[in-house]
Amino acid sequence: MNATSTFDAGNETTELAEYTKPHPASYEAQVGVAVFIVILGLWSTFGNILTILAIRMYKEMQKKSNLFILSLAISDLISGMIASPLWLYRR
Repeated sequence: MNATSTFDAGNETTELAEYTKPHPASYEAQVGVAVFIVILGLWSTFGNILTILAIRMYKEMQKKSNLFILSLAISDLISGMIASPLWLYRR
């Protein structure tokens, strides 16, 4: 999609061509990557929720080392819920 615009720079009139660069991958490849990212995100979310529930439900798992894993699972869950959809949207 090409669009040209002109502006006057002193005595010269200059044309600017503005265009969006087409994506190098085919439509089918883009859909395949998007589906893969969605499946990976859902799998990651499911795994993080299971980790959080396991540590919260069982008292014997609530040790300092497992609390570190809990905080990593929570941050990964939040990151996956925010960053992955935004990356997929921009793609």
